[in-house]
Amino acid sequence: SINLLQEQENISPKVNMATMMVLPNQTAQSTTIDVASGVIKQVYTMDDYDEITITQRVDDGREVKNRILPSLTKDAINSLTVKVDGYLVTVEGKKTRAELQKIAASLVEKEIK
Repeated sequence: SINLLQEQENISPKVNMATMMVLPNQTAQSTTIDVASGVIKQVYTMDDYDEITITQRVDDGREVKNRILPSLTKDAINSLTVKVDGYLVTVEGKKTRAELQKIAASLVEKEIK
């Protein structure tokens, strides 16, 4: 399901909401699009029932901070942010850094309908 949080006319002229980065061959269990801020948040349930959250926002030039814990505990959530075509895309989940990097590298652009 896709939730639009604000009407299209409130969009900032520099925020292009025509496309989003998605996991190929996967369907997000939820997608939230905040048109005013340009933030897109998707939640996927993977084969192992772990959730992966992908958040996309316009790159505002701020420093990117990644959260990678040295060892994963049962409830540890790691976070990895990458820059893609003027966007900051954050991938979060109960995965190692290598797994998050693999997920981030697999993202493809999809037109928002």
